[in-house]
Amino acid sequence: MTANSTMPLKRQRPFLNYVTITKNAPSTHLGTLLLTVIVFLSLATVVSGDDECHEPLLSQARLTASSEYGGRSRGAEAAHLDSPSAWTAGQSDFSQYLIIDLGKKFNITSISSQGRAYASEYVMEYRIDYGYDGQDFAPYRDRNGNIKIFEANVDDKSTVENKFDAPLIAQYIRINPTRWHNRISMRVQVSGCPYTAEVLAFDGQSMILLNLRKRPVDTYEDHVQFRFRTPYADASLLYANGDEGDIMALQLVNNKLIYSINLGGKGKTQNISAGSLLDDNTWHDVSIDRYGRNVVMSVDRVVVKQQLDGEFSRLNINLDLWIGGLPTLLYNEVDVRTNFTGCIENLMFNSTNVGAELKEDPNGYLYTTFGYIYHYCLHQPTQSITFMTNESYFRVEGYQLQMINCSLDFRTFIDSGVLLYSKFSLGGSMTLSLRDGKFVTTIQGDQGLLVDIEPSE
Repeated sequence: MTANSTMPLKRQRPFLNYVTITKNAPSTHLGTLLLTVIVFLSLATVVSGDDECHEPLLSQARLTASSEYGGRSRGAEAAHLDSPSAWTAGQSDFSQYLIIDLGKKFNITSISSQGRAYASEYVMEYRIDYGYDGQDFAPYRDRNGNIKIFEANVDDKSTVENKFDAPLIAQYIRINPTRWHNRISMRVQVSGCPYTAEVLAFDGQSMILLNLRKRPVDTYEDHVQFRFRTPYADASLLYANGDEGDIMALQLVNNKLIYSINLGGKGKTQNISAGSLLDDNTWHDVSIDRYGRNVVMSVDRVVVKQQLDGEFSRLNINLDLWIGGLPTLLYNEVDVRTNFTGCIENLMFNSTNVGAELKEDPNGYLYTTFGYIYHYCLHQPTQSITFMTNESYFRVEGYQLQMINCSLDFRTFIDSGVLLYSKFSLGGSMTLSLRDGKFVTTIQGDQGLLVDIEPSE
């Protein structure tokens, strides 16, 4: 809670680890003096610069495609940059794609493309999807939340490189051409560097406390960055406070990420919201940068900017930093009281990787854990199905059993519709549906008896 200063300020690094160095001083008439020096060492994970994170990644990759033209010589494996041939799709339409499986997750910083040499066949524009298991593809979006269309080649010889605004973390890349000349033909290269994940997994009861009384934070600039996935729409992710009224909080509220900040004094706590549908149990990338009273918040590369009101520009938090939940109802400016269930990867606060530092603090000098904190992700991603129209459905062949049991999670914007229907082998049926926004289970007997079951209010 410090007023603006005209002195130039640089980012402080308040999050540092510690080591104790003990040295025996020379003996004097006062005896032997034991000198203990506390030295703070940064354990931050250094993010590689563009030059350091620009290795070609396709040498060990597996390439597949939606279709191929003319046999193996123009198949997916011919799609390497500078190859004498190229991948050529069997049909030139919007449903064609090339899939790159890197074998494991990487930081991906750019993608380069060429056409098929001396053939006047090349891709002029494409979009990409990315994922982690070959089934969970999500589209790459621009800063406005729109699916990004990458400009590619204008001839069959030159190389065009598209750099990502922020490294893309993925194992699978799917390239979908959207505009081409003559035929869809491509040679590609993906560049980046290895990705190391420091994981914190929470079970809804666990949480972490960082003692800011031992490590107070007083900053003009802050940087918070992490990835997370969860199947729940509401949770407390981070909460920090100071004795002069400063607050920083990060919450999931109704599937959206809410960043709350109060720089102290008589100023009010201000909220910035970004993202939507964040409870789909797939990975989401979060980055928050504060420069004085200016905040830039990004969720899955969609950027929200806001200038804070008030006269103060520094954040002073010197009490507690809670991660993954809160123990009491006494904390201010918190909208949800639910602890986080899910995984957080590479939680960075300024220059410190919290997951890495927690491992280096087994004696609890700075960190206290409550419940079980796992360093591997327990919650496997779920596969969802989207029904695009009112007529969409899929059918599964059944088999004879004495009972039926089903469970599902769903999201919809309509208040009436059939969720599940099963016809009995001896006549009759069961229907699970929404009717005016309420669940209704309908049992139709083989003699025509109809029973509706609704949950009690």
